[in-house]
Amino acid sequence: MKKLVSLLLVCVMALTLFAGCKKDDVASGDVQKLVIWTGESHSKNFYMEKVAEFNKTLGKELGIEVEYIVKSNVGQEIELSFVSDQAPDLMTGTSLTKNAGEGNIIAFEDIKGGKEYMEKFKDFIVPFKNMVGDKTYTMPFSVTTTGLVYNKDMFKKAGIVDKKGNAKAPVTWDDVVKYAEKLTNADKQEFGFIYNAKDSAWYGDNIAQPTNSSGGFRDGYKPWTGEFDFSSHADIMKQVMKIKEGGWYVPGAEGLNNDAARARFSAGKVGMKMAQSFDYAVYTEQFPAQIDWGVAPYPVLDKDEFHGQFATFTGGWMINKKAVEKFGDEKILKVYDWFISDEFMVELYKQGMYIPYNYELIKDVKLDKGMENWKAFADMLAITYNPPQYVKPEVDITGAEKIEDQWNKIWAGEIPASQIDKVVADYTKAYNDGKKKYAELHPEYEAPALMSSDYKMYDEKK
Repeated sequence: MKKLVSLLLVCVMALTLFAGCKKDDVASGDVQKLVIWTGESHSKNFYMEKVAEFNKTLGKELGIEVEYIVKSNVGQEIELSFVSDQAPDLMTGTSLTKNAGEGNIIAFEDIKGGKEYMEKFKDFIVPFKNMVGDKTYTMPFSVTTTGLVYNKDMFKKAGIVDKKGNAKAPVTWDDVVKYAEKLTNADKQEFGFIYNAKDSAWYGDNIAQPTNSSGGFRDGYKPWTGEFDFSSHADIMKQVMKIKEGGWYVPGAEGLNNDAARARFSAGKVGMKMAQSFDYAVYTEQFPAQIDWGVAPYPVLDKDEFHGQFATFTGGWMINKKAVEKFGDEKILKVYDWFISDEFMVELYKQGMYIPYNYELIKDVKLDKGMENWKAFADMLAITYNPPQYVKPEVDITGAEKIEDQWNKIWAGEIPASQIDKVVADYTKAYNDGKKKYAELHPEYEAPALMSSDYKMYDEKK
């Protein structure tokens, strides 16, 4: 009897876990149910409206009814759903590499008509974001752009303005340091910069990502030379240390995570902070700004040498391999396209939710009044250079300390700031030696080819 009760409990738990799954292929009559899972809660209301629209229009023609479900722990639930054969038909928020390797999802090259469908996206497809090996599993979707947010009210008060009296954003790192000093008045608790040094991401936010504009790519690898070079990291470290040594930043940075830093910037009395495009929602909804603020590109080390803004490109829906078997190649592509069409992406942008992968889609789109900073983040795409076929070589740097850990020691004074050049030079050497070491340890490994000479534009003055 106990065994029977236990079995029933397991069944109940399984049904609860996968509530909303496609336990029935058919919703009603000859209409098939297609289930989508995602972890994106901020866009849920928009998607629910669009799903209802789809079901009344194209879905009715295709005999498909979409069910859209937001999961709080979507990655783990998708993993479990494949084990139990209860996986959704389309999904985001799960590992592309893992699911492709396990054969859970299907490549567009393996869908009839998929290669033709991919054609319009070909210039935006990125390895590891859309591809695994030589197969493509997702189409490009959105972009997270980056930059510097600044307090226009403080800038004007400090006289950091252009000829028209408008707040003048910094262009170079020398500007950042100079403005940080000018904006700081410790007696009034006003400071030039704020850092989220409690977060593991603070090195990436404040040092690594900005190097993209000044020295190439944030990870130090230059695909047109085949070598690693982290020297621009050292140059920016030195600039940040000037701000630290001058006391021109909010004290207690070591105890601030990004949310705390955002809230402090939003409340005022902070001049500048590094930010990402999703911070637009933070400063309009989560911590509504009590100041007039603006968005500017990352500062550069040399105003005459610009290598392009850093941005993160994301892929769209992954397709369950069994979904193609159930709905057919043509129908699955039509559903996929409906939720990633140009019109759909423009609407997402106008709602302030996502910046589409292709700037051409939105460069002339008019936004509602008050969305100027959202447009400023989107316009970063015009100066974002992202080689689509960029792949790093494998390295073996066993024993080398991570650059972000060394930076934390420099910030804390455990490593003198005078040693920055040496620390970074040693790190660069470790990576280049590690590239050779990996190749020697893995004779079968084929290193990625160097980029075309066309990409030398990333190493030339702009």
